[in-house]
Amino acid sequence: MSQAFSNELEHRTILDCSEGWPGPFMGRLLMEKGARVLKIENPNKDDRSKMDGGHYDYLNHNKEIVKLDLTAQKDRAAFADLVRSADGLIEGFRPQARTKIGLDEETLHSINPRLCIASLVGYPEDGPLKNKPGHEVNYEALTGLISVFDGLPSLAISDLFTSYEAALAMVSALDFLAHNKDARGIRMVTSIFETSQKIQFPLIIDYKKKGVLPKQGETIFTGALPSHRLYECKDGRKIAVGPVEHAYWNQLCDLVDTPELKYKGLSSGDEAKEVIRTMQAAFGQKTWAEWEPIFDGTDCCVEAVRDYSELY
Repeated sequence: MSQAFSNELEHRTILDCSEGWPGPFMGRLLMEKGARVLKIENPNKDDRSKMDGGHYDYLNHNKEIVKLDLTAQKDRAAFADLVRSADGLIEGFRPQARTKIGLDEETLHSINPRLCIASLVGYPEDGPLKNKPGHEVNYEALTGLISVFDGLPSLAISDLFTSYEAALAMVSALDFLAHNKDARGIRMVTSIFETSQKIQFPLIIDYKKKGVLPKQGETIFTGALPSHRLYECKDGRKIAVGPVEHAYWNQLCDLVDTPELKYKGLSSGDEAKEVIRTMQAAFGQKTWAEWEPIFDGTDCCVEAVRDYSELY
């Protein structure tokens, strides 16, 4: 990434009034693009991300921490001074709490009409659940994500995708205001629930078309395709195989001595099951230590599955 691109938000000031994971991660993303990010924290309680491991330190790296109690009049006045000189603001409160501490659109824009406000909310503000509290596990449950993974995902998928979507909205809004000097700031609402639905679009579309619920091993992302799945070597080492292009798949077939399977990497149904069975038998003939030099330097898209102990 070029230095110019990585500093595209230089001279922009963002007030991060959120806590936990989605808002602070969004703030970090903007900081990495050159923004100056001030993290506004209540001096009377800890950020939720401090409750487990060192997540807080990562999420708020290089942010300026400002302790302000937005329920106290003196601190509200100091906060208003920050709002006047800021370009953007991140918040993640429910409607009643947002208004109580002065983070509602009317209050903020009365202080700084050009402020771009990113509201990361749990449920859509025009829906029946708008006042309902929730966290990652709840959004995953209600949108089907847990059913797709057949259990809890290991990552905060809903929170983190929401951070990226909200960051994109903020960058777009700031760019618009930079080119329209008379424009007013806007409030952008990103719902974690809706983002959780959006990222599942391939599976939801397939379900609506075919009426078949997605299950592990039966979708294009979890092993239904012979050319996009996990196989196991002789030593039990799992390998990720992803040559969905015919040219790459055919090269793989030559290397593992299954030339009869050429052009069958995208098979479906019973044919796919037979192709997978044959490929698994082929991969099971050698350990990964034996396969690795064979695939090295090829376009077969074959990689060993690594855990964290092999990365760091």
